[in-house]
Amino acid sequence: MPNARLLSCAEDRGTQKDEVRTSRQAISGGWRVHVRTAISTHPKAVCFPPALAHSRGKKCRRSCVSVRTSLERNSSSPSGGRVLEGNNRPAVMSAWRASTCGFSRIELMVVASIMLVLAAIAIPRVSGVVQTYRVGADARSLATQLTLARVNAGSQNTDARINFNSCTGSSTNYQLEIYNQSSSTWQQLGGQTTLSMGVSYGYGTISTPVGSQSSISNSPCYIIFNSRGLPVDSSGNPTANYTTYIINNQNLCFAITVLLSGRIQVFEYTGTAWTGPV
Repeated sequence: MPNARLLSCAEDRGTQKDEVRTSRQAISGGWRVHVRTAISTHPKAVCFPPALAHSRGKKCRRSCVSVRTSLERNSSSPSGGRVLEGNNRPAVMSAWRASTCGFSRIELMVVASIMLVLAAIAIPRVSGVVQTYRVGADARSLATQLTLARVNAGSQNTDARINFNSCTGSSTNYQLEIYNQSSSTWQQLGGQTTLSMGVSYGYGTISTPVGSQSSISNSPCYIIFNSRGLPVDSSGNPTANYTTYIINNQNLCFAITVLLSGRIQVFEYTGTAWTGPV
Protein backbone atom coordinates (compact mmCIF):
# COMPACT_ATOMS: atom_id res chain seq x y z
CA MET A 1 0.00 0.00 0.00
CA PRO A 2 1.39 3.44 -0.82
CA ASN A 3 2.24 5.93 1.91
CA ALA A 4 -0.59 8.11 3.13
CA ARG A 5 -1.12 11.02 5.52
CA LEU A 6 -1.69 9.72 9.05
CA LEU A 7 -3.13 12.01 11.76
CA SER A 8 -4.75 11.51 15.15
CA CYS A 9 -7.68 13.18 16.90
CA ALA A 10 -7.34 14.65 20.33
CA GLU A 11 -9.38 12.91 22.98
CA ASP A 12 -10.25 16.20 24.55
CA ARG A 13 -13.10 17.64 22.43
CA GLY A 14 -13.09 20.86 24.41
CA THR A 15 -10.00 22.26 22.77
CA GLN A 16 -11.29 22.43 19.22
CA LYS A 17 -9.44 25.62 18.28
CA ASP A 18 -6.08 24.19 19.31
CA GLU A 19 -6.88 20.98 17.51
CA VAL A 20 -7.87 22.68 14.26
CA ARG A 21 -4.77 24.84 14.38
CA THR A 22 -2.59 21.83 15.11
CA SER A 23 -4.34 19.88 12.31
CA ARG A 24 -3.56 22.65 9.81
CA GLN A 25 0.07 22.68 10.92
CA ALA A 26 0.25 18.92 10.56
CA ILE A 27 -1.29 19.05 7.10
CA SER A 28 1.06 21.78 5.94
CA GLY A 29 3.98 19.82 7.38
CA GLY A 30 3.34 17.03 4.90
CA TRP A 31 3.58 14.05 7.27
CA ARG A 32 3.80 10.74 5.45
CA VAL A 33 3.83 7.51 7.44
CA HIS A 34 3.15 3.97 6.31
CA VAL A 35 -0.18 2.51 7.40
CA ARG A 36 1.46 -0.50 9.03
CA THR A 37 3.56 1.80 11.20
CA ALA A 38 0.45 3.68 12.31
CA ILE A 39 -1.42 0.50 13.16
CA SER A 40 1.49 -0.80 15.20
CA THR A 41 1.47 2.48 17.16
CA HIS A 42 -2.26 2.68 17.76
CA PRO A 43 -4.79 -0.18 17.61
CA LYS A 44 -7.51 2.04 16.09
CA ALA A 45 -5.46 3.51 13.28
CA VAL A 46 -7.09 4.03 9.88
CA CYS A 47 -5.94 5.60 6.64
CA PHE A 48 -7.62 8.74 5.26
CA PRO A 49 -7.40 9.64 1.57
CA PRO A 50 -4.95 12.46 0.78
CA ALA A 51 -7.85 14.58 -0.53
CA LEU A 52 -9.41 14.70 2.96
CA ALA A 53 -6.12 15.61 4.54
CA HIS A 54 -6.06 18.87 2.55
CA SER A 55 -9.46 20.04 3.82
CA ARG A 56 -9.69 23.27 5.77
CA GLY A 57 -11.74 24.78 8.61
CA LYS A 58 -15.05 23.21 9.66
CA LYS A 59 -14.92 20.88 6.72
CA CYS A 60 -11.70 19.57 8.13
CA ARG A 61 -13.35 18.99 11.49
CA ARG A 62 -16.21 17.03 9.90
CA SER A 63 -14.33 15.05 7.29
CA CYS A 64 -10.75 14.94 8.48
CA VAL A 65 -8.84 14.62 11.74
CA SER A 66 -6.79 16.60 14.20
CA VAL A 67 -3.51 15.87 15.93
CA ARG A 68 -2.94 14.34 19.35
CA THR A 69 0.35 16.03 20.15
CA SER A 70 0.88 14.23 23.45
CA LEU A 71 0.96 10.89 21.68
CA GLU A 72 3.57 12.24 19.29
CA ARG A 73 5.82 13.34 22.13
CA ASN A 74 5.47 10.13 24.11
CA SER A 75 5.67 7.67 21.23
CA SER A 76 8.92 5.85 20.53
CA SER A 77 7.99 4.69 17.02
CA PRO A 78 9.89 6.08 14.03
CA SER A 79 6.72 7.74 12.82
CA GLY A 80 6.40 9.89 15.94
CA GLY A 81 3.10 8.22 16.86
CA ARG A 82 1.04 9.92 14.16
CA VAL A 83 -2.06 7.73 13.93
CA LEU A 84 -5.63 8.18 12.82
CA GLU A 85 -8.70 8.26 15.01
CA GLY A 86 -11.00 10.73 13.23
CA ASN A 87 -14.60 11.53 14.08
CA ASN A 88 -15.70 9.93 10.80
CA ARG A 89 -13.95 6.70 11.69
CA PRO A 90 -16.97 4.32 11.11
CA ALA A 91 -17.51 5.41 7.51
CA VAL A 92 -13.80 5.31 6.69
CA MET A 93 -13.35 1.90 8.29
CA SER A 94 -16.34 0.55 6.36
CA ALA A 95 -14.91 1.77 3.07
CA TRP A 96 -11.47 0.45 3.96
CA ARG A 97 -12.80 -3.02 4.76
CA ALA A 98 -14.82 -3.10 1.53
CA SER A 99 -11.71 -2.26 -0.48
CA THR A 100 -9.53 -4.92 1.17
CA CYS A 101 -11.95 -7.85 1.39
CA GLY A 102 -11.85 -10.74 -1.15
CA PHE A 103 -14.40 -11.88 -3.69
CA SER A 104 -17.79 -13.14 -2.64
CA ARG A 105 -18.80 -16.76 -3.13
CA ILE A 106 -21.22 -15.83 -5.91
CA GLU A 107 -18.53 -13.94 -7.79
CA LEU A 108 -16.17 -16.90 -7.55
CA MET A 109 -18.88 -19.28 -8.79
CA VAL A 110 -19.63 -17.04 -11.77
CA VAL A 111 -15.95 -16.84 -12.73
CA ALA A 112 -15.54 -20.60 -12.32
CA SER A 113 -18.57 -21.25 -14.54
CA ILE A 114 -17.20 -18.99 -17.27
CA MET A 115 -13.83 -20.75 -17.10
CA LEU A 116 -15.49 -24.17 -17.40
CA VAL A 117 -17.47 -23.08 -20.47
CA LEU A 118 -14.33 -21.70 -22.13
CA ALA A 119 -12.42 -24.89 -21.31
CA ALA A 120 -15.18 -27.04 -22.80
CA ILE A 121 -14.93 -25.03 -26.03
CA ALA A 122 -11.13 -24.88 -26.19
CA ILE A 123 -10.08 -28.41 -25.17
CA PRO A 124 -11.40 -30.22 -28.29
CA ARG A 125 -9.76 -27.65 -30.55
CA VAL A 126 -6.45 -27.89 -28.69
CA SER A 127 -6.60 -31.70 -28.83
CA GLY A 128 -7.06 -31.58 -32.61
CA VAL A 129 -4.12 -29.21 -33.00
CA VAL A 130 -1.91 -31.47 -30.87
CA GLN A 131 -2.85 -34.55 -32.93
CA THR A 132 -2.08 -32.70 -36.16
CA TYR A 133 1.26 -31.55 -34.81
CA ARG A 134 2.21 -35.07 -33.69
CA VAL A 135 1.61 -36.82 -37.00
CA GLY A 136 3.31 -33.99 -38.91
CA ALA A 137 6.30 -34.11 -36.59
CA ASP A 138 6.55 -37.89 -37.02
CA ALA A 139 6.55 -37.51 -40.80
CA ARG A 140 9.35 -34.93 -40.69
CA SER A 141 11.32 -37.04 -38.22
CA LEU A 142 11.08 -40.09 -40.48
CA ALA A 143 12.23 -38.02 -43.46
CA THR A 144 15.20 -36.85 -41.41
CA GLN A 145 16.17 -40.43 -40.54
CA LEU A 146 15.94 -41.43 -44.21
CA THR A 147 18.27 -38.57 -45.10
CA LEU A 148 20.65 -39.69 -42.37
CA ALA A 149 20.62 -43.26 -43.74
CA ARG A 150 21.42 -41.99 -47.23
CA VAL A 151 24.33 -39.88 -45.91
CA ASN A 152 25.76 -42.78 -43.89
CA ALA A 153 25.57 -45.11 -46.88
CA GLY A 154 27.67 -42.72 -48.94
CA SER A 155 30.13 -41.79 -46.19
CA GLN A 156 30.80 -45.41 -45.11
CA ASN A 157 30.70 -46.84 -48.66
CA THR A 158 28.13 -49.46 -47.76
CA ASP A 159 24.40 -50.01 -47.70
CA ALA A 160 22.18 -48.35 -45.13
CA ARG A 161 18.50 -48.78 -44.42
CA ILE A 162 15.58 -47.75 -42.27
CA ASN A 163 14.06 -50.81 -40.63
CA PHE A 164 10.36 -50.22 -39.87
CA ASN A 165 9.96 -53.52 -37.98
CA SER A 166 6.57 -53.74 -39.70
CA CYS A 167 7.23 -57.31 -40.80
CA THR A 168 6.67 -58.45 -37.20
CA GLY A 169 3.13 -57.31 -36.46
CA SER A 170 1.77 -53.82 -35.79
CA SER A 171 5.04 -52.12 -34.89
CA THR A 172 5.18 -48.35 -34.47
CA ASN A 173 8.95 -47.86 -34.31
CA TYR A 174 11.90 -47.80 -36.68
CA GLN A 175 15.69 -47.58 -36.55
CA LEU A 176 18.70 -46.83 -38.74
CA GLU A 177 20.90 -49.79 -39.66
CA ILE A 178 24.26 -50.04 -41.44
CA TYR A 179 25.42 -53.11 -43.38
CA ASN A 180 28.69 -54.50 -42.02
CA GLN A 181 30.55 -55.99 -44.99
CA SER A 182 33.01 -57.86 -42.78
CA SER A 183 30.38 -59.82 -40.88
CA SER A 184 27.68 -59.57 -43.60
CA THR A 185 25.14 -58.41 -41.01
CA TRP A 186 23.02 -55.33 -40.43
CA GLN A 187 24.06 -53.34 -37.36
CA GLN A 188 21.82 -50.84 -35.64
CA LEU A 189 23.11 -47.27 -35.56
CA GLY A 190 21.61 -45.28 -32.68
CA GLY A 191 18.39 -46.10 -30.88
CA GLN A 192 14.88 -46.84 -32.01
CA THR A 193 12.42 -44.07 -32.80
CA THR A 194 8.77 -44.60 -31.86
CA LEU A 195 5.81 -42.90 -33.49
CA SER A 196 3.74 -40.60 -31.32
CA MET A 197 0.71 -41.84 -29.43
CA GLY A 198 -2.23 -42.27 -31.78
CA VAL A 199 0.01 -42.44 -34.90
CA SER A 200 0.62 -45.66 -36.83
CA TYR A 201 1.73 -46.92 -40.24
CA GLY A 202 -1.08 -46.98 -42.78
CA TYR A 203 -3.32 -44.84 -45.00
CA GLY A 204 -6.83 -45.62 -43.77
CA THR A 205 -9.46 -45.47 -46.49
CA ILE A 206 -7.36 -43.41 -48.91
CA SER A 207 -7.19 -44.99 -52.36
CA THR A 208 -5.14 -42.40 -54.24
CA PRO A 209 -1.39 -43.14 -54.30
CA VAL A 210 1.26 -40.48 -54.05
CA GLY A 211 4.39 -40.02 -56.14
CA SER A 212 5.26 -42.66 -58.73
CA GLN A 213 3.21 -45.45 -57.15
CA SER A 214 0.71 -47.06 -59.50
CA SER A 215 -1.45 -48.24 -56.60
CA ILE A 216 -1.35 -47.17 -53.00
CA SER A 217 0.68 -49.43 -50.72
CA ASN A 218 3.03 -49.02 -47.81
CA SER A 219 6.73 -49.63 -48.20
CA PRO A 220 8.04 -53.08 -47.29
CA CYS A 221 9.87 -53.66 -44.07
CA TYR A 222 12.88 -51.61 -45.19
CA ILE A 223 13.97 -48.64 -47.26
CA ILE A 224 17.51 -49.33 -48.47
CA PHE A 225 20.16 -46.95 -49.90
CA ASN A 226 23.30 -48.16 -51.65
CA SER A 227 26.76 -46.65 -51.31
CA ARG A 228 25.91 -44.00 -53.93
CA GLY A 229 22.89 -42.83 -51.91
CA LEU A 230 20.30 -44.27 -54.33
CA PRO A 231 17.25 -46.27 -53.21
CA VAL A 232 17.51 -49.95 -54.09
CA ASP A 233 15.43 -53.04 -53.45
CA SER A 234 16.60 -56.15 -51.62
CA SER A 235 18.33 -57.36 -54.80
CA GLY A 236 20.29 -54.13 -55.20
CA ASN A 237 18.26 -52.81 -58.14
CA PRO A 238 17.29 -49.09 -58.16
CA THR A 239 13.64 -48.45 -57.30
CA ALA A 240 11.30 -45.52 -57.03
CA ASN A 241 8.52 -47.39 -55.28
CA TYR A 242 9.47 -46.52 -51.71
CA THR A 243 6.60 -44.71 -49.97
CA THR A 244 5.69 -44.87 -46.28
CA TYR A 245 2.29 -43.72 -45.04
CA ILE A 246 1.50 -42.76 -41.46
CA ILE A 247 -1.93 -41.84 -40.13
CA ASN A 248 -3.41 -40.67 -36.80
CA ASN A 249 -6.71 -41.33 -35.03
CA GLN A 250 -8.35 -38.43 -36.87
CA ASN A 251 -7.46 -39.91 -40.27
CA LEU A 252 -4.87 -37.23 -40.98
CA CYS A 253 -2.36 -38.92 -43.25
CA PHE A 254 1.19 -38.08 -44.36
CA ALA A 255 3.29 -39.83 -47.00
CA ILE A 256 7.10 -39.96 -47.10
CA THR A 257 8.44 -40.81 -50.55
CA VAL A 258 11.92 -41.55 -51.91
CA LEU A 259 12.51 -40.61 -55.55
CA LEU A 260 14.78 -42.57 -57.85
CA SER A 261 17.42 -39.86 -57.41
CA GLY A 262 17.35 -40.37 -53.64
CA ARG A 263 15.48 -37.19 -52.88
CA ILE A 264 13.09 -37.50 -49.93
CA GLN A 265 9.75 -35.68 -49.88
CA VAL A 266 6.81 -35.38 -47.46
CA PHE A 267 3.19 -35.04 -48.63
CA GLU A 268 -0.02 -34.38 -46.70
CA TYR A 269 -3.49 -35.65 -47.60
CA THR A 270 -6.08 -32.88 -47.33
CA GLY A 271 -9.17 -35.05 -47.76
CA THR A 272 -9.39 -34.96 -51.54
CA ALA A 273 -5.81 -34.91 -52.82
CA TRP A 274 -2.17 -35.01 -51.79
CA THR A 275 -0.41 -31.67 -51.28
CA GLY A 276 3.28 -31.05 -51.05
CA PRO A 277 6.07 -31.41 -50.67
CA VAL A 278 5.50 -29.86 -47.26
